[in-house]
Amino acid sequence: MGKFLAAAFITFCAVGFAIDLLLVNHQPFGRGFFWPIYFGTLGTAVFEARIKRIRLIPVLLLIMGAGLWLAVRISLHSSASPDLEVLHRRVVFDAIGILVGTTVGYRLLVDFIRTEGVATVRMQTELALAHGIQATLVPTLSFRVDRFEVYGKSVPSTKMGGDLIDAVESDGTLLVYVADISGHGLAAGQLMGMLKTAIRVALQFRQEPVALLESADRVLPAVKEANMYATLALLYFDGSPEAEYSLAGHPPILHYRGPTRDVARLAMEQFPLGLMSGGALCEPARHLLSTGSLSDDDGRDLGSTGCER
Repeated sequence: MGKFLAAAFITFCAVGFAIDLLLVNHQPFGRGFFWPIYFGTLGTAVFEARIKRIRLIPVLLLIMGAGLWLAVRISLHSSASPDLEVLHRRVVFDAIGILVGTTVGYRLLVDFIRTEGVATVRMQTELALAHGIQATLVPTLSFRVDRFEVYGKSVPSTKMGGDLIDAVESDGTLLVYVADISGHGLAAGQLMGMLKTAIRVALQFRQEPVALLESADRVLPAVKEANMYATLALLYFDGSPEAEYSLAGHPPILHYRGPTRDVARLAMEQFPLGLMSGGALCEPARHLLSTGSLSDDDGRDLGSTGCER
């Protein structure tokens, strides 16, 4: 913001020269530099406070108003030199200051608009487009099916995030998953759309969850930037007392069980999708949903699993 603040300072200096010119019949302050520096400094401070959203604007305006009132009172109680040559030099000095201030300030402002300003407009346009993609790809989910009630809502911190939620019910089965694309902005939104499309297409061919994730893992590397990837947590309900789950670089799924009031952590150590081409994925694990059976016959916790690489 240096170029913008420099343009603001020089432009407000021109205002200061104009004020000094209006007070030509009174004694000048600081040899004519008081008003330009005063208005340039305070005007720039107000702009910077507004840009950074600092709650000092009322204080700065109060200081500027008090300083202006005091300086005008002092000026009005002093008289300028009656020498016409001195008055002429002062008028010429202020006129040159106004001309230079407006010209240089305008030039710096135009340069700012052509560089940072254009970049800002481009970014805002991209965010607006990304917001439309986000609303289309990640609608609020709210429905009931058989034994389950599904609700999901993604609230990105910016206009476009990389968070994806989805639920697909088909022939008595329910597949739900959440995913997080690395990064933000339009690129993350595009990859999010590709991931959702890949999963939905795989479901049309009735692929099992592990095959579904393997398909997405093979497709993503060819359609994304090298530093991008997707983490994912998936649950699959097929009507049995157990739920099948799989995670790819994602935090654990938390299963709260009302009767026992405890939380099962369903974790799996696995690379994110699309991180590397041809990465082997773990077989999905199963988690018991029925009340009172929280471990298998060997007493092992069903809440986590892993795989060798």
